[in-house]
Amino acid sequence: MSRGGGPLKSIVIVSGFPPSPTAERFVTESRRRGLAARYFFPESVCLGYSAPFQSPLCGPEPEIFLNRLLGVERPILHVLEVVAAVEASLAQDTKIVNAMVAVGPALSKRAQAALFCESGVSVPRTIGVGGSSFPSQIVQTVGLPVVLKTNFGMMGAGVQRFSSAEELGGFLERNPDFTGVAQSWLPEGVETLRALVVSGVVLASGLRRAAPQDWRANVAQGGAMSEEPLSPVESELAIRATESLGLDIGGVDIVRTRSGPVVLEINPSPGLAALESATSRNLVNEIMEQLGLG
Repeated sequence: MSRGGGPLKSIVIVSGFPPSPTAERFVTESRRRGLAARYFFPESVCLGYSAPFQSPLCGPEPEIFLNRLLGVERPILHVLEVVAAVEASLAQDTKIVNAMVAVGPALSKRAQAALFCESGVSVPRTIGVGGSSFPSQIVQTVGLPVVLKTNFGMMGAGVQRFSSAEELGGFLERNPDFTGVAQSWLPEGVETLRALVVSGVVLASGLRRAAPQDWRANVAQGGAMSEEPLSPVESELAIRATESLGLDIGGVDIVRTRSGPVVLEINPSPGLAALESATSRNLVNEIMEQLGLG
């Protein structure tokens, strides 16, 4: 309900610039539903530190504030600070979807790993990497091969695999400012489940297969996706992982291993094109229905 007691009227989609195709879909679907939809691009906002805080949002106060940050916006820490400040200035009854208190940690591979560990979510062997990390320590913790992921990244970009401590050490020596995580490589990971979790429900799921001669099961890297149902154990894991980060929406990547399913990571702003194509469903519409948006 709006603040005046009628239907929801206004929605702001937080996005990098230019907006992603999925962000554009949310704006289109919102307008189809009769909502006044507009973007907020935080990258170009200068906060300043004068009091009182002046919100950089243009137009009327929104009833819905939907965060679609991808983690590739730059400078990322500034972007997170801007969105958190805007959220804090919104009216108390504004419906915030994927609040920054959840999205901030979810965009960081290191923060994700720590929260999964605290919540008992099954993940590959993982260790944070940065600054003074020693290749021997990394290999001792996660084994070989080692998969290295940059702290802020998406669509398989910045993900590398190393077969020896020497190879890993050479990379870290050439990239002394690298921060991220190292994980044990899972040979089963050439096939990865993607679960779309919305408000504690697995809305849709698919199976991604790596492209020939690649080991990353990512559609953006040339992989393919088909519809695939989850087992009850996999569904429970996807929901628990999403809830451990406090997300309303999450794209959970799961690998089926011999010892059971494990979570690779969660994308708080998952792209939907491949999963929609695989399932022949309008998932943007279903997400908005599940969240009660319009």
